[in-house]
Amino acid sequence: MPAFNAASVVSLLLIEDDLVDEMAFLKAVKEQGLPYRVRVARSVAQARSELAGQAFDIILSDYNLGDGTCFDLIDAFGAQLVLLVAGMGEEQIAVRALELGVHDYMLKDPQRGYLKLLKWRVATALQQTNLARQLHASQASLRATLDAVPDLLFELDLQGRYHDYHSARSDLLAAPAEVFLGKLVSDILPSAAAAVVMASLEQADREGFSIGQQMRLDLAQGPMWFELSVVRKVDAASEQSRFVVLSRDITARKQSEEALRQSLQDKEALLREVHHRVKNNLQVITSLLRLEAGRSSLPQTKSVLDAMQGRIRSMALLHETLYRSGVFAGSDLSVYLAQVATQVFRLSASGRVRLTLDLAPLKVGLDLATPCGLLLNELVSNCFKHGFASGADEAAQGGALSEGEVRVSLQPLAGGPRWRLTVSDTGAGLPADFEARRERSLGLQLVSDLAHQIGGQLEVGAGPAAEFSVSFLPR
Repeated sequence: MPAFNAASVVSLLLIEDDLVDEMAFLKAVKEQGLPYRVRVARSVAQARSELAGQAFDIILSDYNLGDGTCFDLIDAFGAQLVLLVAGMGEEQIAVRALELGVHDYMLKDPQRGYLKLLKWRVATALQQTNLARQLHASQASLRATLDAVPDLLFELDLQGRYHDYHSARSDLLAAPAEVFLGKLVSDILPSAAAAVVMASLEQADREGFSIGQQMRLDLAQGPMWFELSVVRKVDAASEQSRFVVLSRDITARKQSEEALRQSLQDKEALLREVHHRVKNNLQVITSLLRLEAGRSSLPQTKSVLDAMQGRIRSMALLHETLYRSGVFAGSDLSVYLAQVATQVFRLSASGRVRLTLDLAPLKVGLDLATPCGLLLNELVSNCFKHGFASGADEAAQGGALSEGEVRVSLQPLAGGPRWRLTVSDTGAGLPADFEARRERSLGLQLVSDLAHQIGGQLEVGAGPAAEFSVSFLPR
């Protein structure tokens, strides 16, 4: 039946064996200008014939039909809209008709006043039927939508009692629906899972919703994980809070997360082993250089081999730092530089020289940390080699020990993202022919190259104290 429109033509079947009542009905339709296309059947047999040939928007049927009653046509009516027209005193017949599926009834009065209400009763019946069909279609669409959602959908109250359930995935239920409906969550689920559900309900009661709570259930097919989404609503009948709970199967996601976590642990173990082996290999190289330096009687050769040891130790120290921290994407440059400076100080310092560190934390990648460590190794070594060079000789001769300070600073520059690494000392200062020596110094050439490698430039202080600094952009 099409949607009801007051201006559209209504196909109507009148089943009436009384000719006078038939004529009165047709006259009322004409006088009221009702848009009815009327077919008339005067018996059960004629009615069956009409109903077999077409469907009608509405059927008006008398009870007594000569060759039977309208009850003999119930099967022929099917799902069509029927109004029973019963005589006065036939109310019990009307009730029985309603029980059999007739939509409504009208009572014939002797003055035929019921015909004055014909327009409104027919229009109301058509509207009600169309609304019922629209509601049925909407419910069917909703059911189809819910069936397409691969999640479990429950309705619970604040006490955790199940009131409704819908899902096509009954295989994911901890118990059959007929078992848990009307019972509490704690009656059905294990205590840990029930606690998660109740916590989600309480949060939704406070905030209106709850998202992300997870629980594990051991089902027949094995352990499974579910994620809960809860929304609070107010039940219209009881005016009490009810909660729509969507339980999503996230077992595959949890398994993927676990596999990814295990893979990450394996990779971390492999990287830790790589850094450990690199550090050991660098230490072997350092030991070989130390042995070679011990065999040589040439001071210049010893000096070169010692310098090479210091450079390799600084690289080995970075790999040891990464191995011990377990963080391989980068390192705290301040921690690494403090270790490098302390190592050089311990191996090179003589006299009453102190090391002062002023290093701000800075996370950098390995491609920046390695050249910074080598650069610092060269600059701090130069401080002891040139700034306090006489200290060892004086101590050997019983004279006064050298005093002073070597200062290492790593700080951000004001007004920008760049940082500055500075090494200075209070020793002998820069010689007058520093620039000429600079061109011949392998260490300073290496420092300049390393500064360029990190995107900076070596700057030498103009004062009496030796000060070297490099500004760079962290990466």
